[in-house]
Formats: sequence, C-alpha cells, structure tokens
Amino acid sequence: MSAIFTNLILSMLLCSYALAETEQCVSGQIRSLEFGKLIYEKSSYCFNSQHNELISKNCFKSTCVATQSIKPFDIVKLNSVTGNPGFKLCRVLGGQPRIIEFSDDTNWFKLDQCTFNEDHSFVDTGTLTFLVRKKTPSDTK
Repeated sequence: MSAIFTNLILSMLLCSYALAETEQCVSGQIRSLEFGKLIYEKSSYCFNSQHNELISKNCFKSTCVATQSIKPFDIVKLNSVTGNPGFKLCRVLGGQPRIIEFSDDTNWFKLDQCTFNEDHSFVDTGTLTFLVRKKTPSDTK
C-alpha cells in the first residue's frame, strides 16, 4: 500500500514539475548515433521552452515505468572520477541511458535520456536526478 501511495505521489510530482516548465508536446523524431550511423525513431514527447527537459508523453500526465522506478538512492554514491552520474543513476534504476537529439518540428536539440524498456517511457537524466533527490530523505534535512 505504501509503495502504491509513493508511486502516486512521485507521478504527481513529476507531472507538476514537468507542467511548470513544459510548453510543448509533439509526436516527432528522436535521433541517435549508433555505430557511426544516425538512427531515427518516431516518438511522442514533451519538452520545456529551453529544450533542456524532456519526458515521454506517456509519462506526462500518468504513471509510467520511468516514474515508478524512482526510489530513494544516495546520490553521493554516483560521484566518481569517471563517467556521467546521470547515466549511472539511470542504470541503477534499471534504465538505459543514451545521448539523443530531438526535434521541435523546426530545430534539433541535443540532450540525454534514460529509457525504460517495459513501456518505452523516458526522461532526461537531469529531471531523473532531480526527482530522486526529492525522494531521498537525506537531501531534505
């Protein structure tokens, strides 16, 4: 029961966080470089006016695996000499990180995403880190 309540609260938190800055949701294209070749895929996603937050549309106003995967985690454990802490967090939570570019129907913007295969939901690692920090009790002291 507690887990269900926690997931509901996190979903509401994610939606309110995304709603505060998100201005546009589109059915567009995401591209990534894989083995030296650009790969294009169709996707529905939402982004903010600065193009530095990205979330899959299936997470925007409902629960998804990306939001349900968020659990308390000691962010300090992600600090190291090598590697991207956001990518490490993504892997710890069961996601797959990658660098992508997404289109706003006019321009392409580079960002990263953490994708969860169960429902293909994703969120950028900055937002993911923000949400985990909100949930981590040691950060609220």
